[in-house]
Amino acid sequence: MKTAILQCADTGPLESLVLMLRTAGYRCLIPDQGLLNALRDAGCDTVLDIADLVRYWGYDEPTVSDRASLKHMDRANLYVDVKAHRACPKIVQHWPNLRGKVLWYRINGGKPEHVVTSSGFDCGDEIDPPCPILTPNQWYKEPGARAGRVYTCWPPFVRFADHDFPRVHNKGWRTKYDPPICLIHNLQGWGYGRLIKPLAELGIRMHGVASPNGLIQHHEIPVRLSSALCMVHLKSSDAPGYALYEALASACPVVCTRRLIWRCRMGELLIPGKTCLVFDRETHEGLTDQDVIDCTSEVQSHLQTLSDPKENGRIGLAGRERLKELMWNEKRDGAGFRAFMERHFG
Repeated sequence: MKTAILQCADTGPLESLVLMLRTAGYRCLIPDQGLLNALRDAGCDTVLDIADLVRYWGYDEPTVSDRASLKHMDRANLYVDVKAHRACPKIVQHWPNLRGKVLWYRINGGKPEHVVTSSGFDCGDEIDPPCPILTPNQWYKEPGARAGRVYTCWPPFVRFADHDFPRVHNKGWRTKYDPPICLIHNLQGWGYGRLIKPLAELGIRMHGVASPNGLIQHHEIPVRLSSALCMVHLKSSDAPGYALYEALASACPVVCTRRLIWRCRMGELLIPGKTCLVFDRETHEGLTDQDVIDCTSEVQSHLQTLSDPKENGRIGLAGRERLKELMWNEKRDGAGFRAFMERHFG
């Protein structure tokens, strides 16, 4: 069996990656502390310790626990990094045996760019990176986007079954709901800071590190989503984001932004009026005073709509079924993924 070392600390994306790579014949390892330090010393960035995310950010322990030490880098068949578009040259400089064996696991949303800041810092070439790409970012499905060197999918949600709480019963729809919920760390930084106060006044509970209602542990989320009126997603970019996956899997209606769907090419999953309800405009501009008024009014209207149990169930169940249809699964997609991996990594 081949060995892959995965530099990805976020539990949801990590578990999706492991599931896919195992179907392609890889044994998956995550870096131990010594290897994390060596990667940082090599100049790699966004090298996070999973233990810190569990301890301070409420994450669950991932289902993969086998560790890679520094010695594993000398004989690995594959190295996967969430910032490989920047890290790849540094990796192969320090570990020449990994030349041609680096994969970029791009888990960020938005249009690929190559940004060099005014200070001269090169943020990395997202359009033509130095290695193949595996990504949920739907922009890479655009014609001509790295044809042949990118594998784009709606990743599998390993914990889908954890969200089988019955919002809809054989005896009818749920008729009582807890307040709507928002699940975003550092809520102020995602483009909708001006909406925090007015939407909180509508009764929306906003949870996460540095978010108004504080952190809740990840294992509590399925229970919360099973009874919340809906999930309001105050992000302008995602790819697709496991908070969205969790809400959809729970049949908890999603209220998200037109800007998110437009900017991140997520219309295949998030279909206004069918699998979600929407607010805001399709724009890169910041929120105006009128936008704040209009967005608040739209969200308030959606909360009223979703207080009808039948409408709540219709949107929630449609979202759940659409996610099940689109998510990567081995029976339908495994052969294509294995061919991609074999073509690039042998």
